[in-house]
Amino acid sequence: MSFKKMFGGAAGGVLGCLGALLGVGLLITVLAVACTSTSPDAPEIDLPRQTSAAPAPDTDADADPVADTYPNGDYVVGKDIPPGEYQTSGAQSGLFEYCDVQTDGNGPGGDGFGQWKNAGAPGERIIITLTEADGTLSINGCEPLEAR
Repeated sequence: MSFKKMFGGAAGGVLGCLGALLGVGLLITVLAVACTSTSPDAPEIDLPRQTSAAPAPDTDADADPVADTYPNGDYVVGKDIPPGEYQTSGAQSGLFEYCDVQTDGNGPGGDGFGQWKNAGAPGERIIITLTEADGTLSINGCEPLEAR
């Protein structure tokens, strides 16, 4: 009795495709194991080690970050932007005119619940008070944030 007669035309085609997929998956697994396993008789190859350059010392690590304005981007509160009260004049003019200011709330002592404020038009001001507990501040589509 043929496979088609046992399982029907459509069912036979589906089962045939599944069998082919399982076969390909098994072949890939066997090849992956064969390529990653090492033989005790295989010669050792001594490759040159890559060394990375030492990072430049951070001379301003303890200095308070000070800037007049903070454009779109991500900032760590207490490192890239000092805690305090800030404002933006709203969305940048353009096609999408939407401003989003948010924090992740994952800073020291944070609860994981950040702040989220948005404006849908230029001139629609946003005011936000930042603490180190706010973690990372993200500014998207806004006029620059500035201290109040």
